[in-house]
Amino acid sequence: MGSRRRWPVKECVEDLMTPRKFTRFYPDYRARVFVVHLGQRKLRYPFALLDPRPSPKDRFIRSYGDEKLGQQAIWYVLQSGRQGFLSAEQVLTFYREPSDVKGNLLWTLTTAAIEHMKHTGLSRRQILKRLHTSSAQLDRILDASNVRKSVDGVLALLEVLGYEVEVTVRRKSPETSPES
Repeated sequence: MGSRRRWPVKECVEDLMTPRKFTRFYPDYRARVFVVHLGQRKLRYPFALLDPRPSPKDRFIRSYGDEKLGQQAIWYVLQSGRQGFLSAEQVLTFYREPSDVKGNLLWTLTTAAIEHMKHTGLSRRQILKRLHTSSAQLDRILDASNVRKSVDGVLALLEVLGYEVEVTVRRKSPETSPES
């Protein structure tokens, strides 16, 4: 018997645990928003939702990423000396774009697939044969940062691994909806 190639599960899990980081951030006074770059995405977060709220008389004097949180949050200081905090989660919650919902779903499913691959007795070749796909395509399915992949590819992988996925649809709770 030849040696079977083992899954690089540890590397995949580490990739999945990498949080969304702020790469750039600055205030836009004309639009009254805080412009943040989360990876490749440029998003605008309204001043009105910040606490404390900046104003024309109390402007930003400094903003910096929180290194303890791995650049997942921004601290800012106003002229009055008050400090505020903005997390990547707050920005994404405010937007709630369909692509974020898909990205979160793909993230959850990919994490589950990688975690369940630790416990499978199937070889890579057997999984590829059952999925009717190539090794490169399987690598794309297992890439958590790839949000262009289809949900059905990850679902098919979970099916091959012997798991089923249940979907629950429920009304959003009022405390998670963005303020108007």
